[in-house]
Amino acid sequence: MTASAVVTIIGVALLVLVLAAYLIYVVFALKGVSAKLGEITAGLALIPGKTAPIAPILGEINNDLATVESRLHTVLTRKREPKAPAPPPPPSRPSRPPEPAGRSELPAPWVVVPLVETARPPN
Repeated sequence: MTASAVVTIIGVALLVLVLAAYLIYVVFALKGVSAKLGEITAGLALIPGKTAPIAPILGEINNDLATVESRLHTVLTRKREPKAPAPPPPPSRPSRPPEPAGRSELPAPWVVVPLVETARPPN
């Protein structure tokens, strides 16, 4: 056998081993996916049984809402008597003349007092 034949056989054997390892990895991954899909399918099969008790309650809610809607429609379509006219607004006070710029008669809403450190007597 020549050296090139040995290298070719070793290369093919490595290629087959790598492909076999990859396919084994894919098999295990698919088994995990299949297990998860089985769990999901079982959970989906439980949904109709879990939601069945809601149907009668929804019927009661719909009946209650129909009653509320009819009463609201009655209230909204009822003719209302016109309201009495609003009393006239009180007379307005005369406005103050504008103050000169830079002066204000109103005190400042806040005053900044500087902090002064005082010497404390020793204990």
